[in-house]
Amino acid sequence: MQNEYGIADVDKMISKSKEVCKLSTPEIQDIIEQYTNEIVKFSKKLTT
Repeated sequence: MQNEYGIADVDKMISKSKEVCKLSTPEIQDIIEQYTNEIVKFSKKLTT
């Protein structure tokens, strides 16, 4: 199964969410971090 996002796209999304993290409150940072970690796990499943 081929997904429409490549590894580079996922990396871009992750770095973007980390940038947003820096601008937001600690509570929001935690939520974004959790989602980012889920995206990482999911993308690793897709690419292995």
